[in-house]
Amino acid sequence: MIPLLAFGIPADALMAMLLAVFMVHNYIPGPTLFAERPEFISGLYISLFMMNVIVFLYLSVATRWIVNLTRIRGRFIGAFILVLGFIGSYSQNYQFSDALIALGFAVFGYMLRKNDIPAVPIILGWCWGRYS
Repeated sequence: MIPLLAFGIPADALMAMLLAVFMVHNYIPGPTLFAERPEFISGLYISLFMMNVIVFLYLSVATRWIVNLTRIRGRFIGAFILVLGFIGSYSQNYQFSDALIALGFAVFGYMLRKNDIPAVPIILGWCWGRYS
């Protein structure tokens, strides 16, 4: 997170996605971010610290039950996530066309995975072109 915030250089794919989110919301990472928006930086670090505390407390209690999820076959979990994704895309505007768009992106992602093409550069290029 330090190279991203201090220099605007993402260290991995997740940080590149976070960089796109920051730029969409007009937070340009770099040395001036700390001087111009100290409330954003302090809020970010406080929320990251609170997230770590909450996740630690949750996992210290729920680890026994989470381990049972490893007994479920991966295909069932994938199908469940796919159904939840379609329900979520439909329930946003209650239009069937939104679910069809989600289906189209699912097929596109499947084709990318089958051909060993990384999806992150495509997503970043699309976001960058749309919001720049």
